[in-house]
Amino acid sequence: MSRMSRFLSKIPPQPEPAEPQPAPALDAPRQQASVKKVAALLDYSDRYVRELCTRGDLETNGRRGRGFRIFLDSVVAYQRRNRKAG
Repeated sequence: MSRMSRFLSKIPPQPEPAEPQPAPALDAPRQQASVKKVAALLDYSDRYVRELCTRGDLETNGRRGRGFRIFLDSVVAYQRRNRKAG
């Protein structure tokens, strides 16, 4: 037996690749929440959450009034951007 074949015999076999998971649909609606729910989630006042929306820190659905909603993925992004080091 050659050195190369001995070396290759010691390498464990590679596991079979797992079944690929289906990618999320690109046209799936983004999850949204009201100002009140986002304020409770972030422990901020409703007024400050609206200010974050006006500044562009939180992304909204563009409506005003009762249909005003904030995209939850923008809330997660905001939390990551403003995370305190520690």
